[in-house]
Amino acid sequence: MVVIATLFCVQSSVAQQWPDSKGRDFWFTFLPNFHNSESEIESDVLVQKEHQLYIYIAAERPTTGTITWTTGDGTRESLAFRIDDVKQLYSTSVYYRDTELRGVSENGAGFDFFGSDNETVSPKSFHVVANDDVTVYALNQAVTTSDAFLILPTDAIAEDYVVLAYTSDIRFSNVQQGTLEANATPSQFAVVATADSTVVDITPSVPTIKNPNKIRQQIMLQQGESYLVQADMRVGGTADLTGTLVRASQPVAVFAGHQRTVLPLSFANTLFSRDCLVEQMNPIRTWGKSAFLTPHARSSNEILAGYDLFRVVAAFDSTAVTVDGQERAILDAGMVFEDSLRSAKEVRTTRPALVAQFKKTSSGNNGGVDNRRSGDPFMMLVPPAEQFMNSYRFINIQSYTYTFGINNKLIVDDSIYKEQWMNVVIPTSGIASLTIDGIPVPSGRFQQIGNTAFSWAQIPMTDGAHEATSDTTFGIYVYGYGEANSYGYIGGMSFRPLDVNPPALEGQNTCDGFEGSFTDSLLADSRITSVGVVPGTEVNATFTVAAFNPPQAVVAFEAALRDPYLDGSLVVEAEDAVEQTSRFDIVLPGFTVSPVGRRNAAQPLQRAYVIPIDRERCDSVEIENYGLYAQTISNLRFSGTTIVTSPQAPFTMTPGERITVRFCRTGTMEQVVTDTLLIGDTCQLRPMLAAQIEEKFDKEGPKVQGEADICSTRVDVRIDDEIGADLGLAEARVLDSVTVNCIVELQDSTTLLRTYRIDVLDPYLDAIYGFEAIDSADNITRYIDTIPGFMMSVDGDLAPITTHDLGLQPIGTLTCDTIDLVNEGVQSISLPNVYIQENIVFSTPQQQFTIRIDPRGGGSQLIVCFEPLVADTSLLLSDTIELYQGCLVRKIAVFGRGKGLEYAGISRCEVPVEASTTHIIGGVTVLPQPAQEWLTLVLERPTEAVDVSLVDLSGITVFHRTWRGTAAEAVVLDVAGLHPGAYGCRVITDHGIMNTVCVIR
Repeated sequence: MVVIATLFCVQSSVAQQWPDSKGRDFWFTFLPNFHNSESEIESDVLVQKEHQLYIYIAAERPTTGTITWTTGDGTRESLAFRIDDVKQLYSTSVYYRDTELRGVSENGAGFDFFGSDNETVSPKSFHVVANDDVTVYALNQAVTTSDAFLILPTDAIAEDYVVLAYTSDIRFSNVQQGTLEANATPSQFAVVATADSTVVDITPSVPTIKNPNKIRQQIMLQQGESYLVQADMRVGGTADLTGTLVRASQPVAVFAGHQRTVLPLSFANTLFSRDCLVEQMNPIRTWGKSAFLTPHARSSNEILAGYDLFRVVAAFDSTAVTVDGQERAILDAGMVFEDSLRSAKEVRTTRPALVAQFKKTSSGNNGGVDNRRSGDPFMMLVPPAEQFMNSYRFINIQSYTYTFGINNKLIVDDSIYKEQWMNVVIPTSGIASLTIDGIPVPSGRFQQIGNTAFSWAQIPMTDGAHEATSDTTFGIYVYGYGEANSYGYIGGMSFRPLDVNPPALEGQNTCDGFEGSFTDSLLADSRITSVGVVPGTEVNATFTVAAFNPPQAVVAFEAALRDPYLDGSLVVEAEDAVEQTSRFDIVLPGFTVSPVGRRNAAQPLQRAYVIPIDRERCDSVEIENYGLYAQTISNLRFSGTTIVTSPQAPFTMTPGERITVRFCRTGTMEQVVTDTLLIGDTCQLRPMLAAQIEEKFDKEGPKVQGEADICSTRVDVRIDDEIGADLGLAEARVLDSVTVNCIVELQDSTTLLRTYRIDVLDPYLDAIYGFEAIDSADNITRYIDTIPGFMMSVDGDLAPITTHDLGLQPIGTLTCDTIDLVNEGVQSISLPNVYIQENIVFSTPQQQFTIRIDPRGGGSQLIVCFEPLVADTSLLLSDTIELYQGCLVRKIAVFGRGKGLEYAGISRCEVPVEASTTHIIGGVTVLPQPAQEWLTLVLERPTEAVDVSLVDLSGITVFHRTWRGTAAEAVVLDVAGLHPGAYGCRVITDHGIMNTVCVIR
């Protein structure tokens, strides 16, 4: 544990020492320049001195070291160097021939597309090793074309780059035939390996000399080997290698620019002189989001045509470019934004980007005459503000032309760079502490950059080594002008890896949920400061984070399902120290297979089964995948001896899929056991079906069940032997000997089940049917049943319609009689009421109901009353009484006749008298009819005495009133308390008896 803690401490300490442009180990190469006097070089020493590759080394303390370079044939040469006076830079130069990478266009005499170093592994490279920290600069010098660049130490380079160059200077001598002029020059870059067995992937942005289809290349380089790539100018178009992606398995150095170009190219018809462009590319991880651009000092002799410009290249999609607070472009990875540079600007990007500024061509094309002026194009990477340093040792480079002196001794003829400059960008608050070569820089030289907290200045410089320091970090841009010549480079920079990667997620689903970790552990990462769940996103899930002390590189966590039988999900997020947030969707598939409809029920489905001894019984249960994800079933079995016959595991169930699981068991002994159906994947077994199983002998006969229709005219009979230990039917037959009043037909027949249909012939008579069924265990079931009809005789008659005569009765009298009812059937008969069709002169007293008649000869009587209103013996009065049993009806036609009343007695004179009435008793008018609350009886003749009775249909008097007094012509009855219905109304006056019907509503 102590060792681990110590290692962490060491790692933390080293991580804060970011590389900068100072170092002890440097690898580099020189891109092709344009040597337009090459034919004179081999025989002219003076000309050779104008085509040199310069190396400059600055130190902050005395040191020694070596410079080693390898030529095209593999020859390795070495030179020791020593720096005693740190105020002086060490410098040396090497003749370019066979040490500079060779391109397709070298001297304006034509093109060599096959003999160049293009896309061929080359040994040409330089290696500087020092015993203490130094800063290394390089200058590629040819006649009127040169550029200087800062060399990055090995600890400041990396594996990933995006190239920033400039558009090929394509010139056609014959546009129709696509013939290039001899002085056309390409966009270019080169890669140098710093370790053996380095695999380099190159994805070019445009066709290259040997890769016209822009196919991704993969090459193997050993330490010190170089690989040159030039754009193919023959295909026309922009031919700009900017945006090319370079990725290596180990750190490499990448150099990019242009062989020689007019700048800007849009002024090629106006501007004349050209210059090479070169810078060493910064690895993506050291890019920044803020860059300050400063215009170059105008030379003492340059034309006004054209303009300086700047370019921004992106390594990440959706990179927004803002210039002085205004959004100018949104770039995807590899895209470039270009604009003029006429004043100091602040460029900001939403994601890290690489920025360079370019000096324009200074001379014009005056009728084809070389009108040379001071200055020419150069390319200068702009250090992001995040990478500024607080001290620099740098050089304003100088080269010379030579002549022969006495005894052919070479002497300096003239210096090449007549004007030396440095631009400074510094926080305004730090201007007072800025010194150059120990001398404070006057604050009056500085101008504020827009609305930012930074200022800038153009400061004239002298040849040679210089030192700039400040209490705050700042940036320097070093450049110089000669006749049709120039150089420019950044004076140095820090290479703090910037955190461009938000936290990442590593992990995998487990049987318990998900185990993972957030990581923010790359070289430039700022470490994780917080983790958690996005509120409201937890679905059936829990989230647990391991204890950690922010900022921390790796934070472990676990997510688990609350209910293992339901799917779950959640969204987790992590934030690093620079507030980059990453969100990740985590899905937690539950085990979502169950019997249909049971879903995540905690208990298994309960079912009971009876199995016969020595007999196999098979059953099934339907299961479903009710979840969102496919389920691979690796285990499907019972805990006991029950066997699953299908499906066989393993198998997969898609979301929503249903499958029938079939299982069988053979009875072995009389017992009751529980056997559980288990289903699962590689993580768990879920109890799905708890089967209560009873094994026993088949001691029960077949089951016979009949179901009649509502009117008992048809019965469906089911005979089965399929429950419990049943072994199945052996035989089933109809008992013809008991069949009465019905027809029996077989409907369906299987081993376990037979069905019959029975139709009744006469529903008024009882029907009898019977079956005998034998199962495979020789158990016998006999079943006889009766379908009851409406088998009731009326006055001894079984006919559906019978008659009953109540005879001749005096009008105004209520006569009742009885009708004999006998139940001849096997089922009791219940008559809760009867229905009389007219119900005027014939009635059935209500107090006799309900009438119940026992089966098999049981009897009862129905009381029927008759009250004729017409004294006409020739007039037959009739009505129909209906008796209902289920859907059947029995009818009794009743009839009778009315006759007049007969009186006999002694008169006042004591003389016997006899009288009869043979006419209709009338003389009473009922108003209104029907009545509601009041009923008025209007008499035919006035009377001194009135007696009124109202009788209901059962013969009960429900109303009676008597009046005595003066002669009355009408009486009023209060009938509000009577039930609605028809009532017999009897009125007795001095003149006789009168009967009528009163209806109350």
